[in-house]
Amino acid sequence: MRLLPVAFAAIAFAAAAAEGEPAAKGRSYALIAAMGDRLMATHEVRRTGSHLPPYRRTGIEAPDNVLNRLVLAGLDDAVAKMDASSTRLHLAVSVRRQSTDSTAMDAAALAAVVDELRGRPERAGWDRVVVATPAYRPLTTDAMAGRSQGFGVFMQPLCQSMQGSCGMFTDGTSPSAAETVQTPSGETIKANQFVAPYVYLK
Repeated sequence: MRLLPVAFAAIAFAAAAAEGEPAAKGRSYALIAAMGDRLMATHEVRRTGSHLPPYRRTGIEAPDNVLNRLVLAGLDDAVAKMDASSTRLHLAVSVRRQSTDSTAMDAAALAAVVDELRGRPERAGWDRVVVATPAYRPLTTDAMAGRSQGFGVFMQPLCQSMQGSCGMFTDGTSPSAAETVQTPSGETIKANQFVAPYVYLK
């Protein structure tokens, strides 16, 4: 799982480091996001005798360019902190949907960005272009589901017993099926599900 502020800062500072010199004031930045129009809800399910990945995915519509706007806001904040006197142009690029919810869309996103830039001769006046596209994670890493990309939320049952009801009680009201866990604030609770929002971008 990657934290949004860290990801945004990494992209912005990577752009600055590309030329190996401190950022000059007054530069113009084109900030481009091509993150698609859906976030993915991935739920781990119990399987017996199957080699198929134990995950079910549900695409959730994200209207009004909300995913691109979130990324652009983060990029703008990171660049503004790095180069306060800069001018920043925001571009949200639509990406064609892929054949399945687990098909990598990074190449399609980059192609859409290239097509968008071809029709913008004003790009010659930009000092830097920062592009954010979904990063595809094909393998399971840090207990997170593989074949994940972009924005999403991962849900994993924590039940030790009562497998038929596993994950159904999200408030820990069934102690025999729940595990004792610790919240980010340090509180100890009973929980039946691990829920982690994530964003993979590059």
